[in-house]
Amino acid sequence: MVAIENENKGSRKREWIKNIAIIFLTIMLILTFFSNTIMNYSLPQVATRYVESGSISAQIRGTGTVEAVDPYNVVVNESRVISSVAVKAESYVEKGDVLYYLEDRESAELETAREELAAAQLAYDKAILNGGLTRAEVTEIENGLVESVTQSQARLEAADAKIAELQHTVNVYQANVNALQARIDTLASSKVDASAESKALAQAEINLNNGKATLAQAQNAYDAVKDLPDTDQSKIDAATKLYQEQDNVAKLEAAVSNARVALELKTGSADIANQIAALEKEKVGANNVLSAAQINLENAIKEKDEMLAEILTKMDIADAYQAIKDKKAEIAKLEADSVGGAITAPVSGTVTSLSYTAGETTVAGEPAAVIQIEGKGYTMTLSVPNKQASTVKVGDPVELQNAWYYDDVTASLIAIRNDKTNPGQNKVLEFQLTGDSLVPGQSLSVAIGQRSVNYDLIVPNSAIREDNNGKFILIVESKFAPFGNRYVAQRVDVEVIASDDTQTAIKAGLYGYEYVITTSTKPIESGDQVRLSEEMN
Repeated sequence: MVAIENENKGSRKREWIKNIAIIFLTIMLILTFFSNTIMNYSLPQVATRYVESGSISAQIRGTGTVEAVDPYNVVVNESRVISSVAVKAESYVEKGDVLYYLEDRESAELETAREELAAAQLAYDKAILNGGLTRAEVTEIENGLVESVTQSQARLEAADAKIAELQHTVNVYQANVNALQARIDTLASSKVDASAESKALAQAEINLNNGKATLAQAQNAYDAVKDLPDTDQSKIDAATKLYQEQDNVAKLEAAVSNARVALELKTGSADIANQIAALEKEKVGANNVLSAAQINLENAIKEKDEMLAEILTKMDIADAYQAIKDKKAEIAKLEADSVGGAITAPVSGTVTSLSYTAGETTVAGEPAAVIQIEGKGYTMTLSVPNKQASTVKVGDPVELQNAWYYDDVTASLIAIRNDKTNPGQNKVLEFQLTGDSLVPGQSLSVAIGQRSVNYDLIVPNSAIREDNNGKFILIVESKFAPFGNRYVAQRVDVEVIASDDTQTAIKAGLYGYEYVITTSTKPIESGDQVRLSEEMN
């Protein structure tokens, strides 16, 4: 029984292995016979076109902005509040027609000018009071009788010359004082120490004075008894005392003389002190002269400063007065140029733009409206590469894109000139436009025609590719394989000669019957295998 079960298990195992082998062989057969088909469905699908000969009529296309020829800008030179707008854009107006109504009040510029005039008048009055000028001087300034800068410079230069001369005098006198002081200092330094001798002389002079006083007393005592007989003892005593004092004074005088000689011998010359005293006296006189010269110099400097202050004050006052005159003239001009209660059209024509709406305030010096004068026309410009510009000439026909919308508009090429923003690379094409439906600022698309030219190699525009190495196309090359042809993309470098909306003329190493790839379902590169579209198959 067990043997039968084991036999059954082995039989089922062999059956299972046989089934797996059959499935594997079936899959291999399918992959072998249908591998080419399966791979083809994974490849990028491409659309192709024959490279062929034919003609191209290249056109330059572009979009520009319409500009009015000499538009008239209605400029208001004051800030006024718009009460209401009387016209609409693109409406026709006659000269004198109202464009805007304004609020009934002065312009902001006029109000500001009046305030500035009041401030200028106040500044002028303050300058007069601070300057301390007389009414006569103020009148001269207001009458324009103010000396010129050249005259002021001449006066100041004369004052500087006087100051320089007085400064020279002061320098000379100062040098004299300095010289005297130097001589005094030299004499004083040459003296020796004679203080003891001087003291001795002074004491001798004191003793002499005392002796003379005593002698005078003795003389008085003798005079009182001199009429007595010579034998009278009091007379004798008085006479003796008198003689003694006379001898004593003589001795004291000799002592003074000796002390003076000793002092003179010690100092070498008793005249040094006298010389110093004389020089000191001379120095006092020199200092007095120097002080007088310094006072003259200070007065001259003060006079010059006062002169400069006066000149500057008068200039400031004259400037302040001129500011008042200028502001009055400005107010008069603003009053004369005021537009009143409305802004009117100064010329006849079509209003192409309005800058303001009701409630807004005009900006002085900026256009409030633009009027296209009747008969002036419009222009438009396009910037194109030099190569394209070389294919057209003045007078070539110009087509308008969406011509049905601009049925009254005509355009003509009137000039070809260098593009200043890209010189050497681009040219500017200028067009003259006419038509009632034109409005400055609108965009307009045009195309400029060119004569048809035959070329040997023409491909669709979508076939042209470009990378860092330049422009190229991809052509399809067929290669034989066991299960069918394979198609490979190959790069061919080209030079673009001309083009229009759909086709491009090229120069390349081609025979003229190759298939060129125009589109693909995936990005492809040279050497990639591709799958042709159903149409090509």
